[in-house]
Amino acid sequence: MKSVETRSDPALPSAIRQATGAASAHTFAFGLSLVTGPILARSLGDVGRGEMAAVVVPVQLFAWIVIFGLPYASAIQSERTDRNELLRSAWLAAVLVTVFVSVPLAVIAPELRPSVSPSSLQWFRLGLLFAPLAIPSGVALRLRLVERGASWSLGVAGSLYLYLFTAAVIVLALLDEITVRTAIGAWIFANLGQWLFVLVRHDAIRRPARSGVQLVKSTRLGAAYAIGSISQVLLGRVDQVVMASTVPLRDLGVYAVAATAAQATLPLSRGIADTSFAAVLRGQTSPLSMTKLTFGLSLVVSVVLALSAPVLIPAIFGEPFTESVPLLRILLVGQVMFNTGLVEAQRFDAIGRPRVAARSMTLAAVFNVALIVPVTSRWGAEGAAALTSCAQFIFAGSVALSARRLSA
Repeated sequence: MKSVETRSDPALPSAIRQATGAASAHTFAFGLSLVTGPILARSLGDVGRGEMAAVVVPVQLFAWIVIFGLPYASAIQSERTDRNELLRSAWLAAVLVTVFVSVPLAVIAPELRPSVSPSSLQWFRLGLLFAPLAIPSGVALRLRLVERGASWSLGVAGSLYLYLFTAAVIVLALLDEITVRTAIGAWIFANLGQWLFVLVRHDAIRRPARSGVQLVKSTRLGAAYAIGSISQVLLGRVDQVVMASTVPLRDLGVYAVAATAAQATLPLSRGIADTSFAAVLRGQTSPLSMTKLTFGLSLVVSVVLALSAPVLIPAIFGEPFTESVPLLRILLVGQVMFNTGLVEAQRFDAIGRPRVAARSMTLAAVFNVALIVPVTSRWGAEGAAALTSCAQFIFAGSVALSARRLSA
């Protein structure tokens, strides 16, 4: 078992180069929201933007949940298990999720999203049916990360849907065809395009395994990671899912803009986290300085965003979204800590201690889920923002305490 202690070594320059490449790819992809965000906000308005969030966020949440730690488990097993076997088990999981989860959810979709239009409801159903493709696609990306290490090209592949979505939004804008229906459709097909590209580019299309033995093994191994991953998704997205039922769509639209802007530093931490995971798993040192680097970069960018928000938000998204500014400032406080904790948690995952990160993430998610309904019902979007930031502080603090105990 590798120690969580880190020291400088010859691998440090390489790790920094990998982190820079991966982080730049994630950051550039996220930066595309500066193109799509204003176009969508001005074309759809706050109510339309809220309806889009009411469909897109639950589908995204579902896609992340159904992965259930299989990419992590496949990466851990990759040295002793045939790649084809891992991919076939991932395809088996996709088939099972489609039949037993996606289809039933699509049938009861009107009860799940009663406030959206019929056309948005149809996109919601289609998104649920496409989402299981995230399983083999995620496994393929994680296996390539272990084989080659973090890189700019791998970061682009992992964020390809943002590039495709941006292209689609620009084309729709030029044709003057941006509506809630076309915007949601563009987002659904952008994600489908990414999953298919990864599967083809990394030769990951296989027949589903006939036996579930490997899938059971991967599920057991990935269970702890999955709990943390699902908790992370709940921590980052459950607020908007709940708000779709507890606040007007206009308020959800304003909050969605603030939440998107607050995550401006998240791509940086994801790129650095990917590098740390791959470096440790391949027997290299994951430098502690990366955690400090994440905190420093996140803090600087967040301060700049908080100070410039009163000018930038109305200028970019339009006057109706001026109310996003105070929400953004509240969310930025927690985002800095979340980014830092995320990088530290990835190091624990790579040394075979996913339960450390899972416990911390679950603690924060339980806190958030337990209070989100009464808080949003009473204080609306402001309460949701404050609650999310508090939960992110709980996560980062718990990870830091765990790291101190394990290194003692």
